[in-house]
Amino acid sequence: MKLFNLINILFLLLVLSLHAQEDCKSTVNLGVLDTSHYVFVNGEQVEVDGITIDLSNGEYDIEIRKSLRGWNDAVYSKHLTIDECDQDIILEVDYSKNYYLDTDPQNVYVYNSDTLIGYTPLFIKEDLRTLTLQKRKYDKKKITLTDFKNYQPVNLNYAGGSESLDFVKSPWFKVLIGSAVVLGAGAAYFKIQADQEYENYLSNNSAASLDKTDKYDLYSGIALTGLQINFGMLIYFFLTE
Repeated sequence: MKLFNLINILFLLLVLSLHAQEDCKSTVNLGVLDTSHYVFVNGEQVEVDGITIDLSNGEYDIEIRKSLRGWNDAVYSKHLTIDECDQDIILEVDYSKNYYLDTDPQNVYVYNSDTLIGYTPLFIKEDLRTLTLQKRKYDKKKITLTDFKNYQPVNLNYAGGSESLDFVKSPWFKVLIGSAVVLGAGAAYFKIQADQEYENYLSNNSAASLDKTDKYDLYSGIALTGLQINFGMLIYFFLTE
């Protein structure tokens, strides 16, 4: 009987302890001026009621983003250790502690040790001190946060022989875009002509209309093939840029 009572008491103490843990929460004030920010707790996005969230005791990695664009967005991050109940914790969210890294040329890969963190332009967290910049045909460059000024591009030395223009600034880009327009319009025009001649053939059973249908279909097919080759070259140049 005494053993049974002891078990009941231990069970009651366990229930009360769990209930106390559930009630033991602290309020974290995010310190942002509006609710248009995205909040992540331990890597998972959470819904925020106003500008505060309630957290139980534990270890938390808080991340606040202005948008969900990914790598190139300003991010505030903070590690919290909550070991007491009913704390009022205020986070001083300051996106200015994220450095804006731009390069000349752009689209440079940015590594922290061996980890790719993004490509320029992008925001760099304050705690990332040493970075490596890499781009094909350019010299690799190591920088620290003290090596560049915010919003001023870091120059990379071209190492691929005579420096070439970006593809979008080259004459090839203009030629391919212009020819794509011409070939697309030509394919559409000849297809319309072929359809009209085929309708004439159906109405008057004219061999001449059938011959013109075949001819316009051939021209349309040639233009369409040229357009596909054109798009293939555009994709190739963009991927090899």
